[in-house]
Amino acid sequence: MKHIIFGGDGFVGRHLAERLVKEGEDVVVADIVKSDLPHYGRVRFVHCDVTDLEAVQKVGIGADDMIYNMAAKMLSPLQVRAKRWEFFWPVNYYGAENIMKAMDAAGASRLVQFTTDMIYGHTVQSPQTETHPAKPLGEYGKSKWATEQLAMQWRKQGMNISIFRPRLIIGPGRLGILEKLFKLIDLNLPVPMIGSGKVPYQFISVFDCAEAARLAGRRAERSLQPRLRQSAVRARPARQPDQARRFEVVPAADTGLCGQADAGFLRPDQQADHGPGTVPDRRRNVRA
Repeated sequence: MKHIIFGGDGFVGRHLAERLVKEGEDVVVADIVKSDLPHYGRVRFVHCDVTDLEAVQKVGIGADDMIYNMAAKMLSPLQVRAKRWEFFWPVNYYGAENIMKAMDAAGASRLVQFTTDMIYGHTVQSPQTETHPAKPLGEYGKSKWATEQLAMQWRKQGMNISIFRPRLIIGPGRLGILEKLFKLIDLNLPVPMIGSGKVPYQFISVFDCAEAARLAGRRAERSLQPRLRQSAVRARPARQPDQARRFEVVPAADTGLCGQADAGFLRPDQQADHGPGTVPDRRRNVRA
């Protein structure tokens, strides 16, 4: 069994890969970038662009492999609004779709899929939990919410998919919005303040995030069952208890997200005919 991490050279993926290697696991990192990281001496790297289904299939997914999808496009560099669909969707949604299709073809059923807390949109209840309504703002949040809907469809086909909606991830090498704050302080410049200055903001440590993904993979390993292939009939994994709510995990057995069936941009007439997807294929509008 291998642990295949798509986007494994990224901020969270590299920490997950390092942890798995220390446990003696067989780890494959599939990414478009290979950094100078010590654990690559014990990790197999495969150059892979998730927007290319053939490239994803060449990674060599096995039926008993544990898959993690951390490949994503962030809003960097800043894009004008007119170009944000073609910036986010090819990787965030169609890349995830390619991974799930490749898994299906290989008979693999276990996936840890990262999305974002931005699927919630404006806060209407606090604290935000998985029951918070989904009203994503902008193409980034919409692409991630559509990915969750795609995952729900594949679950119905027998896949065991855990979904993570992390808050802003920080740690060594990435301070996020805090970097701007510290620069202003360092330059002795005024620091902008929203409201009274007592508004709390939740972050998550990259180490906790990687550990949560590892634990989700471990749970999926324990619940591994061969996928039945009798005509179009597939077995569905047994219901699993939710043991990681503080990491914003949506367990693989859940059939609903956020108590919201429609985020306002997916309509029944948009059901695609290219598999269990839930959005129309607009990749023809994306420039190579």
